[in-house]
Amino acid sequence: MYKRDILEKFEKIILEKIKMQQEALNNTKQASIEAPSAMESASDTTKSQMDWLAESILIRISELNKLILEIQVLFSDLPKCEKVCIGALVKIKKENKEFRYFVIKYGGGVEIETTDGKIIAISLSAPIVKSIFGLKTGSSVDFLNDKIKIITVK
Repeated sequence: MYKRDILEKFEKIILEKIKMQQEALNNTKQASIEAPSAMESASDTTKSQMDWLAESILIRISELNKLILEIQVLFSDLPKCEKVCIGALVKIKKENKEFRYFVIKYGGGVEIETTDGKIIAISLSAPIVKSIFGLKTGSSVDFLNDKIKIITVK
């Protein structure tokens, strides 16, 4: 049940980001429409810059929508992880501090507030995940001259 709550909060954060990106896209498109054309001002590149910006925002929206699909896949089949895997909740100890992560396929970096504190959604491409992926509770690994101990994997 706890993973489902985290996924719901994560999905809500991503949906809010999509909404913000959509608003930015609309504003950028409007700015492009209002910008002078090359015929009106040979030195003003605002129109082309706004078009490029709109294209990059569309790419970001596409990435966020892909992440929503990934969340829905996890919802449909919440994994029970004994080892660090996609969908795992991992608590580690590093430099006498505890950190909690939710491992996802891509699109990490999102902080999720829970009643137990902050959990960071972290992707498979993150160096720390690469170093602990496949390890069990109680395992230790050296990471960037620090020792990481896996406290729990759920």
